[in-house]
Order: sequence, then structure tokens, then C-alpha cells
Amino acid sequence: MTLQILILFIFSFLFPSVHPWGIPLALLFLLITSIALVSMGLAIGSMLESLEGFQVVSTFVVFPLSSFPALFFPVDNKLPLWLQSLVKLNP
Repeated sequence: MTLQILILFIFSFLFPSVHPWGIPLALLFLLITSIALVSMGLAIGSMLESLEGFQVVSTFVVFPLSSFPALFFPVDNKLPLWLQSLVKLNP
């Protein structure tokens, strides 16, 4: 996954609006975020006794995250205010 992101960063230089000094900071943020999320997954997975239990927890976390950023439906001003704020928080 990090290789894919590095390839995207390399192609980002084709666009003049990308500032090259932001790339090392973005890579540092990516590294810290990746370590934190993998650690959280390992901690949750170590508390469960079976792989199926971890899949249930994973689905419980991933499904709302994929629903909020307008993956399946358009986001407009008709949403309730609390849901609009969740949609804006989730990239």
C-alpha cells in the first residue's frame, strides 16, 4: 500500500498545484497513521478467539466508514446536520 501511495506522489508532480515540501510531511503522517491503525487492529484481534469474530468487528467498523462519504448515495444539504458533519469528517 505504501508503494501505491509513493507512485501517486511521483505522479503528483505532473500537477503544478502540489507543493513538493508537503510530501515528506504527508509520508510521515501516513506512517504514523498506518502504525496506529495496525496496532489497533492487532489489539482488537488479540482479544477475540476466532477469525470469524474479528471479521464481524471489522465489518462493523468498515461499513459505516464506507457509507458516510457518499459512496452509495449523493450528499447534499438535505441530510441532517449531525450526518453532514460526519460526512465532512470522513474523507
